[in-house]
Amino acid sequence: MDRVRYWLALAALMTVPGGLLYWFSIHPFVRFWRSLGARAAVALHIVMIAALACGAYLSRGALLAVDYGTSPLLMAISVPVLIAAVVLRRVLGRHLKPGILMGMPELTADAASQQLLCEGIYARIRHPRYLEVFLLLTFSALFTNYLSSYTLLAASVPVLFAIIHVEERELRDRFGEEYVRYCARVPKFWPW
Repeated sequence: MDRVRYWLALAALMTVPGGLLYWFSIHPFVRFWRSLGARAAVALHIVMIAALACGAYLSRGALLAVDYGTSPLLMAISVPVLIAAVVLRRVLGRHLKPGILMGMPELTADAASQQLLCEGIYARIRHPRYLEVFLLLTFSALFTNYLSSYTLLAASVPVLFAIIHVEERELRDRFGEEYVRYCARVPKFWPW
């Protein structure tokens, strides 16, 4: 079990920072990336994500130095969190195809012709993708029980809120009053 925890913690450290930085880079600079072209923007980001992943891998000894050990209780708590994330992923999969997840609507020149997604789960919460990321990071932290996993989870929360802030600004610019009305009736994370 220690090997599984180790490799899961390492996988999160290699992928999550680059993934979060991808979205934090796309939304505030969407006009620049559109002028560059979607393929070039994605290719440059893949290189940046790969460089971050390599850096995490090369630093794995230091990053994974503090291991709190296998905790059956934390693992048991992590299972329902993972189940919630998997269910959310399946529901999201009905509306978010890989191109949408990669930001193609934001990056394409005809982004203005896109329609606001406000059906299915998006009729209940505005940011299910980021809720899914938070759930997966929570699962990873609890399951792996490494200091770096808890640090990654804690550091990701303000980053996720910053991404949401710039994404909502970009969506308001793109969809105008329609998005403002959508925000007024649909909560960010939790349906009430």
